[in-house]
Amino acid sequence: MSERLDVPGAIYYQKREVVSPFTLLEPTPTAPNNRESMEGLVIDEAELENTFYHLKFAYEGDGFDFLSLTTYKDNDFFTQTDLSAVLGNAFPIPYQLNGESTAWFQEFRLTSNTDSPLEWTLGVFYTEREREVPNGAESLVPVFGTTNIIFNNTITDTVEASLYGEASWQFNDQWRATLGGRFYTTESEGFSETSGLFNGFVTTFVEGDQDESGFTPKLALFYDMSDSVN
Repeated sequence: MSERLDVPGAIYYQKREVVSPFTLLEPTPTAPNNRESMEGLVIDEAELENTFYHLKFAYEGDGFDFLSLTTYKDNDFFTQTDLSAVLGNAFPIPYQLNGESTAWFQEFRLTSNTDSPLEWTLGVFYTEREREVPNGAESLVPVFGTTNIIFNNTITDTVEASLYGEASWQFNDQWRATLGGRFYTTESEGFSETSGLFNGFVTTFVEGDQDESGFTPKLALFYDMSDSVN
């Protein structure tokens, strides 16, 4: 059997700027569980920048195929509007919502490519995701001794990993059995800081983490009726 190597890649970049006011119809990252808190807010200015990298490494060997998939994403956004209406339009209160998120995905996979009745697959998957969303409103003149109307910064980090595999045995033209499983683990950490007038002139911090792991088995028996159906 001849060997073959294939290494394609792709880079995608997009930058968009919006200078005309538009109405926010969906909840923002600062209020994912409170749709009404930001819905209908008029955004005066917005800028979004997205970068995407993808690399595929495929090798067809003697008796097996190897595949590597690598992806990296970087997304940045900036929005600005005026919240002066919350204080009776006495003076401008520029509100800025910024954010940056990065994600890295990596997968390695081995599969059989022989004529044997035994077919197998082994793989490893790993991903890291980070997100930071600072946002706040600062008045041009002090309000009750402060220009900090509200400030919040939320940071989340998530790491996921899994190991999977399965094997299938073809008994004959009709019957095939498959046995496999997937082990996974997920770790998430979050941090949030809030301060300003609307937070009662105090600075509050919230931290948390969550870990999860498990195993998902797979057992299947297949019967092909194509040869016995008229």
